[in-house]
Amino acid sequence: MTDKQVYDFLKESIHSKQYFGLMGPDSKDFGAIKYIIENKPKFVLEYGGGKSTWVLTLLINELNYGGKIVGIENQEFWYNDHISKGLNEFNNIILIEEYEIDDNKFTYVHDMEPYKDVDFVMIDGPDFRLYGDRLGVTTNLELLVNYTNKKIPYFIDGRRGTVEYYQSLGYEDYMIEDREMNI
Repeated sequence: MTDKQVYDFLKESIHSKQYFGLMGPDSKDFGAIKYIIENKPKFVLEYGGGKSTWVLTLLINELNYGGKIVGIENQEFWYNDHISKGLNEFNNIILIEEYEIDDNKFTYVHDMEPYKDVDFVMIDGPDFRLYGDRLGVTTNLELLVNYTNKKIPYFIDGRRGTVEYYQSLGYEDYMIEDREMNI
């Protein structure tokens, strides 16, 4: 699909306001949205669950192909905030409070087995502002790739350090770019 075709689909949707609200004026998350529309991943896992998890659930449900998304949040404050705002309407944002910090790397600590069938990962967390400026890498994609022994397409929301880390591991050929719409 062209960017224009994706734009038209989003514009004509009953959830248009939510889709464009997520992307904002700079089309943030457009790469992930286009990837989901074109490839229809069955199991999306998002590190840093919240508004984007809810909006992408609306998209996956609208596309009606049997996919699902799970968002993992590590901060109880944000988890409760998401619930109070109705963003966990589909009960697919999970609170996992255990994490590890090793130098500049952050890892959400959880069992990998329930996520072995993931076929698209989004990294939108943690909120590095809570842990100081030294953090720059979320390691969970690497752990999932090692656990499943397969390449997993992924999208990173900003987080330059995380992007560079996965490029240094040779993962750039299955990275979905965070880019603006070209219409």
